[in-house]
Amino acid sequence: FARGKLQCFPFNDIVDEAKRLIKNGCKEIHLTSQDNASYNFEGKNLSSILKEITKLEKKFFVRVGMMNPSHVKIILDELIDAYKNEKVFKFLHLPVQSGSDRVLKSMRRNYSVKDFKKIIKKFKKEFPLLTLSTDVIVGFPSEKERDFKKTVELIEEIKPDVVNLSKFEKRPGTLAAKMKQLPREVINERSRKVSKIIERTKLENNKKWLDWEGEVLIDEKTKKGKIGRNFAYKPIAVEGKLGNFKKIKIIEVKPTYLVGK
Repeated sequence: FARGKLQCFPFNDIVDEAKRLIKNGCKEIHLTSQDNASYNFEGKNLSSILKEITKLEKKFFVRVGMMNPSHVKIILDELIDAYKNEKVFKFLHLPVQSGSDRVLKSMRRNYSVKDFKKIIKKFKKEFPLLTLSTDVIVGFPSEKERDFKKTVELIEEIKPDVVNLSKFEKRPGTLAAKMKQLPREVINERSRKVSKIIERTKLENNKKWLDWEGEVLIDEKTKKGKIGRNFAYKPIAVEGKLGNFKKIKIIEVKPTYLVGK
C-alpha cells in the first residue's frame, strides 16, 4: 500500500549485473527487493536467479534479502536446493510479525504461524547453522495479551539470531489506523519484555560458534575495526583487508557479534 505495485526486473538484467560486478572484483552480491520470494519473470523465480548467479566463476558470496513466508512456501523446496550452493550465505530473513494467527489475519498477512515454522524447520534441517533473522511488531490494535504471549512463545521456540522489533505505529489511510489503538504504555511494556528475550537468545545462539574455525570474507569497515562474514553470514570482528578471504578461529562471543583471530 505504501510502496505501490511490485515489479520484477528482467531475469537476464539481474544476472548480467552480477556478472559485471564479479568481473570488476566484487566478492559479495546482495539480492534485495521489497519481497525477494515474490520474484516471477517469464517463469523464472528467485531460485532460478540464485542458480544462475552461482554458476559464475571466481570466489564470492550471495546474500539473499527479505522474503515473505506467503511467497517462500510456494517455492520452498527449489529455494532450499539453490541455497545448497556454497556461494550462497546460509542466511534467512523471514518476517513473522506476530506469533498469533488471529493477529496475522487482522494484519492481512497471507500466511500462518504454521507456515512460518514449517519453512524454518525445513531450512534448519538442511542447514543446522543457519542464521535466522525475523521481524516482529508488538502492539497491533487487535493484539490481546494472549496474542502477545504467543509471540513470546514463538521467539523462545525458534530462537532467531536477529529480530527486527517494532512498536506499532498507525499510518494514515490504512485499515489498522481506524481500529481501536492499544494504550502506548501497554505497547512499550510489551516491547521491553520482548527486547529482553531477544538479547538473551542472541547470546545463547552465538555461544555455539565458540572455537569454530573456518574462512571468512572481510566485507565491512566500522569505527571499531573490520568485520568478516562466514558461510552463515555471522558478523565476526577480525583484522584484515577488505575483500580478502581469511581463515580464522572464534575466540570470543558477544550478543551481537563474534570475535575471530
